[in-house]
Amino acid sequence: MYLFIYNLIFFILSPFLIFTGLIKSFYSTLYKKKFFDYVGISKTSKIASTCVHCSSLGEINGAVNLLQEINKKANLIISVGTISGYKRAKELFKDNNIIFLPIDLSFIINIWLKRNNIKSLIIYETEIWPNLYKTCKNQNVKVCLVNARISKNNLHKFFYSSLVQHALNKCDFILCKSNYEKEKFDSLNILPKILNLGNLKYDYFERNKTTIKRNHYSKKIILFASLYKNEHKILFNVLNKIYRKGFIAVIAPRHISQSEKIYNFLTLNDFNVGLYSETGDSFEDYEIIIIDSFGMLKNFYNLSSLTFVGGSLTKRGVQNILEPISFENPVIIGPNIENFHEEIMNLKNDNGILYGNNIVEIENYFETALNDIESFKKIGVNGKKSIECFAGVTKEYIDFLTQNNLIL
Repeated sequence: MYLFIYNLIFFILSPFLIFTGLIKSFYSTLYKKKFFDYVGISKTSKIASTCVHCSSLGEINGAVNLLQEINKKANLIISVGTISGYKRAKELFKDNNIIFLPIDLSFIINIWLKRNNIKSLIIYETEIWPNLYKTCKNQNVKVCLVNARISKNNLHKFFYSSLVQHALNKCDFILCKSNYEKEKFDSLNILPKILNLGNLKYDYFERNKTTIKRNHYSKKIILFASLYKNEHKILFNVLNKIYRKGFIAVIAPRHISQSEKIYNFLTLNDFNVGLYSETGDSFEDYEIIIIDSFGMLKNFYNLSSLTFVGGSLTKRGVQNILEPISFENPVIIGPNIENFHEEIMNLKNDNGILYGNNIVEIENYFETALNDIESFKKIGVNGKKSIECFAGVTKEYIDFLTQNNLIL
């Protein structure tokens, strides 16, 4: 019943979605490729392929070690859902076929699977498309979720949870990133074998290649990484204190498209704000810098003396805390830790992260840090030691996928 309603809604919306994609395809060759993939007309492959789906740029980065290992063993196709994800995948895997995931209509997915000769589908984290999973099952294409996670809030939405159960019952395996996530999947009472193999992001600690180090600038840098909509407003008092204490605040929006709105808001509130695309590395005369270019965040992990990780003040949940910690950054987060619950609990036990239950506690952390930033270095050192204990996860995934014929 729920799948019927889902398909009816999708069928009604699909002409609009396809038409929108067609219009965009006239403006760039990349959008044209996305449109053709979207309707199933992808580049053909005569070789049986293993397809790994990583929707966004962040997921490509998180899965890069896994992708590299699979690429050594199989004809690897990478599917993505976003333009930024496509660009990052193409940058890392120039010789591989990078395609966009098709619209979730069974007859289009059928075409997409056959044209690309896909024999197994590995999905990074959890993108749940009921018809994709169903069609793969019907075509004897094995499906496995890796680094799997699922939103706790969505489990209580009856329509959504019913669709999720229906889709996941078509999977062969669900390999979770933590016991916390495994327990949530277990609560769905679904058919696939569910295991905890650990978080693949523990193995992605790529140091940036910039020669600029933390002591390059006379002023110290405080980084606000992956801020979601309006988090800059919630942190307004913190931003005020930072520039008054002689630090530079650097804001990296979760979505680059938000840069202009953040810039306008801060400018209206009398901050001296610069856009990194205009200032480059010469930004010391500004109070706040907004990163409005892709691929720059890791550079600033290397430069910053303290990092606040966004999403943790919103319903969306905290973003990747492991990457800044791998740079020995002392990290502050807000109360919503759902996306990295078990990882953060481990870090708290090792005194490797600062967790604020509310904005008042977060402001107090910043107050202390701005008066004695050097005293926070130990937290960064503790954090890095803590996460290094969990390295080596990729090999466990590769061994499992190989033994169960998911790498072809």
